[in-house]
Amino acid sequence: MVEIVKISALLALLIPIKSFYMFNFHGLLGQRARTSYLNSLLLGNYSAFGLIVVALSISLGWLSNEWLVILALALSFSFIITSVSYRYSHRIYGLFKDFITRFEDKDRGYDDTFNLPDDAELLIVGMGRVGKGTYTALAQKMGHRVYGLDADEDRAKLLQAQGVRALFGDAEDADL
Repeated sequence: MVEIVKISALLALLIPIKSFYMFNFHGLLGQRARTSYLNSLLLGNYSAFGLIVVALSISLGWLSNEWLVILALALSFSFIITSVSYRYSHRIYGLFKDFITRFEDKDRGYDDTFNLPDDAELLIVGMGRVGKGTYTALAQKMGHRVYGLDADEDRAKLLQAQGVRALFGDAEDADL
């Protein structure tokens, strides 16, 4: 039993290598470094589909029964590792942002980034019912110095068409 746990732990230790490859793959697809980093954390864990493949391999006699337990433990370890790492993902990104963004294509224009206008003094985050009401009330008092930000690109465009100074962007983005 100790050997099974050791092999499972060894397989779980391969997760950072898998995450590294996922990070690079998403970077090659043209995603921003932050997006590639977050995706690599989410996709770094092992898939439960692997249990199905191992069970099939056991039924065909290709693997011994122990491998189902080994993979089930490795899968459990991978869920623990990735859930803990994702919980602190934004903090980790903030600490290593300069290193992580070195892998980003600086010449590429990303559709989820923006430059805050120079005359903006106040930014309302979230332009749903409450945010839009807040924006309207403050815009009456402050004029063109108020802007709204929403993560829904369609909503931002609709608001812009209505004359609202709305921007599209993700307020959780550490690069904001």
